[in-house]
Amino acid sequence: MTDPASREIKWFKGVFFLAIIILPNLFPLCQLFFTKGYLYYQNAFDEYSYLSFEAASLETGLLRFSRYLIRWFHEIGFSSGYINFVFDLVCPGVIAYFIFKIFSLLEFDHSKSLLAAGLIIILPVLMGGSNPVYSKLFYSTVSSGWVYWLVLPEAYYPPFYRTPEPQLSYLLMVFVVYLSVKRKSFVPLYFAAPFLYGFLRVPYLFIVFSCHLSEINKKHNFVQMKYASWLIGLISYVLVSAMVGLYYEFSLKDVLKADFLPATRLPLFSGTFGLSLLVWKLLPRSSRWKSSEFIGFVVAAPLAAANTQAISGFISQPINFEQSFGVVCLSFLVTIFILSLKKQKWMVPALSSLVVLLSLAYSIQIFRVNSNPIQLEEPPQKLIEALHEDPFNVVFEDTTLGSMMSMLLPRQSFTALAISQSYSFGAPRYFEKYLCLKEKIKQDPGKFDKYKSALMNLDKGYAHLHSDFIFMHLNRRKDFPIYFDVNKKPENCDSGKLYFYP
Repeated sequence: MTDPASREIKWFKGVFFLAIIILPNLFPLCQLFFTKGYLYYQNAFDEYSYLSFEAASLETGLLRFSRYLIRWFHEIGFSSGYINFVFDLVCPGVIAYFIFKIFSLLEFDHSKSLLAAGLIIILPVLMGGSNPVYSKLFYSTVSSGWVYWLVLPEAYYPPFYRTPEPQLSYLLMVFVVYLSVKRKSFVPLYFAAPFLYGFLRVPYLFIVFSCHLSEINKKHNFVQMKYASWLIGLISYVLVSAMVGLYYEFSLKDVLKADFLPATRLPLFSGTFGLSLLVWKLLPRSSRWKSSEFIGFVVAAPLAAANTQAISGFISQPINFEQSFGVVCLSFLVTIFILSLKKQKWMVPALSSLVVLLSLAYSIQIFRVNSNPIQLEEPPQKLIEALHEDPFNVVFEDTTLGSMMSMLLPRQSFTALAISQSYSFGAPRYFEKYLCLKEKIKQDPGKFDKYKSALMNLDKGYAHLHSDFIFMHLNRRKDFPIYFDVNKKPENCDSGKLYFYP
């Protein structure tokens, strides 16, 4: 007879394969079928921009290994859509595997370790746009002005599914954490830090510094007081904030990106910190994690990341710390809380069902994001030929769809009205072409009326390079520089014809 524990583990694996691999990739699987093999979709913010050959070629940053990897995939014949699909098939599963291995090393049994992997991967769905109740709460903080003081995650997706970042950074992170726990060494953790996505690196280093300093203090008894861990956390916060300030001083101060960092030293309250603190306090007294310094540092990490401006003097999209790292801290705390409860017969099927339901909610949201009927139709050959010849002569009515359709072919540049072209990395290259495009469309009043909304979006994007995005400035800035004069008359325009689709 088969051991009941063995049956439970096999069932677990099947559930998590469905929840982590199949459901999140249901839309691209459908698109592959209906479009006869073409992929152009996104399942997280701005993937159509940062998976592009343009971004991989034009974005700077020596240690951003993800852009080299994306460029290489384009060079060998993968489109942005296929890169997205391949990474989402492979990376979340590998990340879940290493989470499972880490929990196994922490002496959790096989089934609890599997459950931990599934919960940590999927629970962030609760704190984002895939949850309609939370979504209403989030946007009420924007309309009410609370966004000035309170930072919350917005993303509808778990961060493990946003390609290339923070997905690839999490892949590296869970691997080095596994090595560190296995070898009882901090060296792998420090080795990985320079290569991590910026919105992971800051809170990650806060936790690493805090844990390492705590270990040193225990060994040498430098500080013997009741709240030594609070002092250690404060020291780590100062160290990380000073590093952020030094990075600005020596790498960003005189470049364009510095313009997007509003000067402020006012504090922010992190929503994921508040919820993580609550979960920590609710841990059963019998739990070995209740008094764990490590858990305390994990809880504090989102708050530390959201407040480096107190020392550095500027903020850098704190919402990204929340939705890239804070939600994972919260998911980890909730998982620890669940694993600390006395096991009941109903818990395994109930929690497994929760994992699947949250994954299904995320999958439904992906279908909503990719809701244009064109995305489930086979692209006509004439469109493919036009994209091969010059994507910037291909015009779609919607700026988001224009960016999606830039994912269709390997090494493809942006289409005519893709919003991605107005991002800081591509705007200098595309602006003059955009002015010519706008002039051509204006010559046909019927066409101009149809595409006026898209042109207004791009005008606004080029003018301010999206520095006026509320989650960039949190209402702490009112003046936004004009980077490009969108009313400028174009020069040296070609006479090439535009291809309007559909």
